[in-house]
Amino acid sequence: KELKGQGLQNLQLFDLGMAAPDPFITGENTEIISQMKTISTWYPVNEKNQNTAKFITNYQQRFGHKPQPYAAFSYDALMMIAEAMTKCSPSTTNFRDCIADNLLKIQKRPGAAGVGLMDSDGDFELPIGLVQQQNGNWVFLE
Repeated sequence: KELKGQGLQNLQLFDLGMAAPDPFITGENTEIISQMKTISTWYPVNEKNQNTAKFITNYQQRFGHKPQPYAAFSYDALMMIAEAMTKCSPSTTNFRDCIADNLLKIQKRPGAAGVGLMDSDGDFELPIGLVQQQNGNWVFLE
């Protein structure tokens, strides 16, 4: 809003991590960010990916609207934990260690948010893409 007030609405911005999902950027802010053609980084939940498209369709049928990216990330995290748990016996004394060990073994796992892999620190890594605000929507740049 301040940039518009200063006459800088045609300034193109690049910001790391500013690309919040649409519900967090509404009304006048969406219009300003679209006019400025803001570019940011974001984890690309690409609807062209088969797993992602299926997740979006199922989510939309169940809840009546498209999911935000965090829904896909959360779904994938829960599914990874569930998969790791199936490889471990709850009656063992090292059940938690078994789950952690199996999570660290995940490599190139396709999921609702795309294909990612677990690094040696236990962080699930997804490729980061560039998005630009266009006509009120975040659009992934190729």
